[in-house]
Amino acid sequence: MSSLKYGIFLVGLAIGFIVGDVLAVAGTVTDWVAYISMIFLFGGVSLLVFYLIARKISKSIDNQLVTPGS
Repeated sequence: MSSLKYGIFLVGLAIGFIVGDVLAVAGTVTDWVAYISMIFLFGGVSLLVFYLIARKISKSIDNQLVTPGS
């Protein structure tokens, strides 16, 4: 699970960097604000996505461990 978390997080950071670059090139926001805000935003979103995936996997495992007669 740890490698999944780090993988999703790094992809989120990369997407944040790309979106920040697009905003900086477009001139809608200053460079440092665009980069920092988008990296934090997409980094946070990626951790939320990991949480939802981990919760779904955990529930799936718990359902498999429960016996029908219990």
